[in-house]
Amino acid sequence: MKRLHAAFTLLELLLACALVAIVLALAIPSFGSLFTSSDAELTFERFREFVRSAQDRAISERRDFILVWEKEGIVLEPRLATAEDADAEVDMFAFGEGASMVLERPAALQAKPPAVWPIWRSGACEPVRVIYSNERGGAWTAEFDPLTARPRLLEMQP
Repeated sequence: MKRLHAAFTLLELLLACALVAIVLALAIPSFGSLFTSSDAELTFERFREFVRSAQDRAISERRDFILVWEKEGIVLEPRLATAEDADAEVDMFAFGEGASMVLERPAALQAKPPAVWPIWRSGACEPVRVIYSNERGGAWTAEFDPLTARPRLLEMQP
């Protein structure tokens, strides 16, 4: 019997629809993670930018700065303050409610060094490890390179 019109059968159409449904079911969770970021990921990006701006400021002003860990957050201060610094706006990275950041200084000469991280006028810094955790969930650990002050993410728990 000769076919006058070439067309798909109902079985072929159902099979194609089933394959498309399977592929979409597998792909949708992957796409969902692209559009949503956890609090831990956002905090890591904000902190990375805060360190980057501190480094840029140290290079542009040609003076040393320190990041000082306090209860509410991290404050950027010049190592040697001038009279002009008294009127300047304070740069601060707030931890947020239920969150904390711990500074580890493995290259420090003291057994229990103060929670202060220097960034020198060259843009270099002391090598440190920063550990972030949040009561609501989420944590990360990053090591910062002493030459570039760029983080290397060791662990991320969204």
